[in-house]
Amino acid sequence: MLTELIGGLTVTAPPLPPEVVDGADEAQLVAWAGNGCPAAIEQLVGRYESKVFRLARNITGNHEDAEEVVQKKDSEDGEEKTISQELQDWGPNPEQRYSQEELRGILETAISKLAPRYHIVFHLRDIEGFSSKETAQTLHLSLATVKARTRRARLQLRDSLDAYFRPMKGKRKL
Repeated sequence: MLTELIGGLTVTAPPLPPEVVDGADEAQLVAWAGNGCPAAIEQLVGRYESKVFRLARNITGNHEDAEEVVQKKDSEDGEEKTISQELQDWGPNPEQRYSQEELRGILETAISKLAPRYHIVFHLRDIEGFSSKETAQTLHLSLATVKARTRRARLQLRDSLDAYFRPMKGKRKL
């Protein structure tokens, strides 16, 4: 049931049918979901499920853990845990966090040096987790072009990172 305050009166309306919710904009869906409309909640989850999963996969580093994170689950004490609580439980310790931040800075610098046509393809494919086909559709490019640019971006990054992490030939890193 939807509950709204109209002119100081609380009015309870029947649940909205899914076909009404399908065409609604995001702000309206959020408002309806906040009032407990199951169709609006389902529509919002459907719209953002793949993005949340990609984020969870990037954070956890693998498909199985990401699937587990996006599902609510019961803990030992019978309490339901949310996605953010799960991610906090898996958080890095301070030393790991420092190392990750340092590595992130190195990687961001290397990525920023990519030519724009490689940068955008790399970002969509390897950071956002888009498939080659999704990337091609989003950028209005052929699949072959996306694959070639992805490969070139990765090779350029490898060379850039290789120069940073490997000692130069003939010289020793101290």
